[in-house]
Amino acid sequence: MEKKEFYTPNAVVVFPEKATALGGIISSDLGVTENGRKIVKAGTPVGGDDFTVKDQTVLGAATADNVQGVLYNDVDVTNGNGNGTVMVSGYINERYLDSRVNVSDDIKKALKNKITFINR
Repeated sequence: MEKKEFYTPNAVVVFPEKATALGGIISSDLGVTENGRKIVKAGTPVGGDDFTVKDQTVLGAATADNVQGVLYNDVDVTNGNGNGTVMVSGYINERYLDSRVNVSDDIKKALKNKITFINR
């Protein structure tokens, strides 16, 4: 009998049915090298101008002053800026964030009442 392994590639989003997310352009500057590809990991906070109004805004590194949301999925930016899904409200499980993803307390505070971070 053939053995098969099953896994969930992205378990950072909790209660996906309660999430609100919008498409966005993600800067290649945020990518980390993984298996020869440049990837921005799920759960990464992204910031910039209000992309809900300016749909061609390129979202980059987030600060407490400019954070727009967090990435719903990994985004491949190997060949330049990539299209991603930015969660603007919902729940993130910090326990499953990639070790290279840093969500500071200031960013969590800025996202309060939009995104809830849990650790379970």
